[in-house]
Amino acid sequence: MLDACASCGVTTIIRVVPTSIYGAWPTNPSELTEDSAIRPVPGFLPAVHAAEVERRLIDWRFDHPSIRVVTLRSAPVLGSGADHMWSRVLAGPMRLRVRGTEIALQVVHPDDVASAISFAIVNGLDGPYNLCANGVITPESVDDLLGRPWIPALPAELLERLLLRASRLRIGEIPAEVVPYLQYPCVISNKKLLDAGWIPSYSSKEALEDAVRGGVLEPADSLPARSWLRRAVVALGVLTLSSLLFSRLRRKS
Repeated sequence: MLDACASCGVTTIIRVVPTSIYGAWPTNPSELTEDSAIRPVPGFLPAVHAAEVERRLIDWRFDHPSIRVVTLRSAPVLGSGADHMWSRVLAGPMRLRVRGTEIALQVVHPDDVASAISFAIVNGLDGPYNLCANGVITPESVDDLLGRPWIPALPAELLERLLLRASRLRIGEIPAEVVPYLQYPCVISNKKLLDAGWIPSYSSKEALEDAVRGGVLEPADSLPARSWLRRAVVALGVLTLSSLLFSRLRRKS
């Protein structure tokens, strides 16, 4: 497809990828820049595949230097109309947290993704650019707006077991490999894009508020009809914890 673009006279290719391609690691700096290493968490397929495509795109660009290739490395998209796995994992009533961690929520509004693409075309950008709203959202701010999550913060190992068990039972869509992104920082700097002149219309907090207004996210206490789901999740957690404790006892004996 890329070769077809080149033969048709395309001058610019723009690709939006998740910032999860940087990976979530305990050694990450406070802010990741475009020069930071691409090292996605192994097994987290969206990030692994995106990183591989980016590598191939860089190789292809080497043979087509006249074509501008812009990669927008985007924080999770959150706002009215942006209903996807990340919005539910990070800010939904069943949002997940790892005990002992306080990972800030960094997002970008869908309107700002569109404006960044337009800005890149009009202003002749080239190369990678981090894309996110200004500011981050603390877990406390999410709780203030949406109420406490249904699922308490869990140890990382238990949360991984819970998600693996849910996957085997075909409950939900969240892979266990997401846990490091809830445990370690993966916060990007958008300074390069801001310095180029792009201005986001929504802060991270405003994007979250827009998601609530648009019905993408609902406060936990407004979902009584789904209390059966909450009970099912708690039951699954109890079973997983029991299995984990049993496994540890067997190893010790």
